[in-house]
Amino acid sequence: MHVKIETGMARLGVNHTRIDAFAEELARFPEVRVVGLMTHLACADADSEADTALQMARFDEATARLARGHGVRPEVRHAANSAAVLRGEASLDVARPGLTIFGVSPRRISPDQSTGDAFSSELVQAMTVRSEIVDLRDVPEGAPVGYGALFRAARPSRIATLPMGYADGLSRQLTNAGVALVRGRRVPIVGAVSMDMCMIDVTDVPGASMRDEVVVLGEQERPLGRDVILADEVARAARTSPWEVLTQISRRVPRFYREP
Repeated sequence: MHVKIETGMARLGVNHTRIDAFAEELARFPEVRVVGLMTHLACADADSEADTALQMARFDEATARLARGHGVRPEVRHAANSAAVLRGEASLDVARPGLTIFGVSPRRISPDQSTGDAFSSELVQAMTVRSEIVDLRDVPEGAPVGYGALFRAARPSRIATLPMGYADGLSRQLTNAGVALVRGRRVPIVGAVSMDMCMIDVTDVPGASMRDEVVVLGEQERPLGRDVILADEVARAARTSPWEVLTQISRRVPRFYREP
């Protein structure tokens, strides 16, 4: 088994101060072999490296105590998440990247919790979320759109409906705040994002038609241009993190996997 050492996350694992007690209990089970040790970094994306350095010092000390006092010498150790990998920190035997597998870089988090520059500009987002237009209608100036009339047309407008809502993972926080791509052009999400549907304003998209592909996350290249909606952008609009944007797509949305 791999044993998790708690070094500063306060979530799971053997507390680094109780390593000796754990090892003594472990000795009662000779059939259990510890082949790995791990810890979880809490602040690898912070401005300061101090918290990560403290966690790694505790992890090293726990490793040494297990070996020195109890003869437990694991074959592998691992701690680095995506941010640590990109910063070159906590480089042990293996790493556990998460966000970077999606081709998205974590961003540096400052003490006030605002995010700064990404750790890498070389990653390419690997995930695209597509829907399609299932209804098109013209509404007059001043007409309400969606629940609560949270949007009213400022001009005669062409409104398209998508069969995608917050039950699919399109955050309700994108109400009047998100964007989508139609025919290679950006359009705003208008009105409330409902459970199963949302609306977009395609007034400025010549030729928008029923069954046109609509991208709410990822890249699209169509007759009117090429553009991309990144997870970072959606996260800012929804006031959340790119991790949530990428993982909240619900199970009822079909998945298709392809080679690059």
